[in-house]
Amino acid sequence: MVKFKKNILFLIIIIFYLEPLSFLQRLAECLEYSSLIDQAVLANTSIERFHFLTAYVVSTLSTHIERMSKPFNPLLGETYELKMDGQASFHYIAEQVSHHPPVSALHVQGENWTLSANVEPKVKFHGTYVNAISEG
Repeated sequence: MVKFKKNILFLIIIIFYLEPLSFLQRLAECLEYSSLIDQAVLANTSIERFHFLTAYVVSTLSTHIERMSKPFNPLLGETYELKMDGQASFHYIAEQVSHHPPVSALHVQGENWTLSANVEPKVKFHGTYVNAISEG
């Protein structure tokens, strides 16, 4: 016999709050407009490159606007791979390399560019507000 010591409403709220994606999958969503990186590589001047890369960085915010749900925390050693073909083709590989503190490593290979990064999100609750810092 299973006994619940918490309020069932609390569990329903938690399930509603979580998104059926892993954090590694959500990181891949930031590459939706990777064609801007391809255009930056082919730009003739550094000002053009700067404009394309700035547009790309701003475009990564489009996947998070009005999104209040939280992705699942990946397990240690969990991987996610995405290969996109077409106009903006790239190969994305990510792995959860540490659980406490959470660290995700990723490598993306585009046609003429490579991106390697690690993401170390730090969230601190301060009673009336939340402070989120992304290092890496």
